[in-house]
Amino acid sequence: MEYTGGADMPHPQNSNSYVHYTIIRDSEDKIKSHHLDPITITIVRDTAIVNCVGYLLRVDKDEKPYQEIFRLHNTWVKENGKWLLLATYNTVE
Repeated sequence: MEYTGGADMPHPQNSNSYVHYTIIRDSEDKIKSHHLDPITITIVRDTAIVNCVGYLLRVDKDEKPYQEIFRLHNTWVKENGKWLLLATYNTVE
């Protein structure tokens, strides 16, 4: 693995999917705050599985606040002393 975050994060080879993602994000309501609560963290040798609940406080176009709740499941691998995100699966409740 070569990706450690920031400028080294994986990204599309062409701009079509990036532009599509930007359009989707621009149509979303504003995020005012967010919070993660870990449920479980399991580490076996160089692999960690993290399950948590994420809370987003958003405001719609009329500035009305509402909350979204997500379940997050992330798999991390430790390589050369750094934890790298290997896979993620998120669902909205």
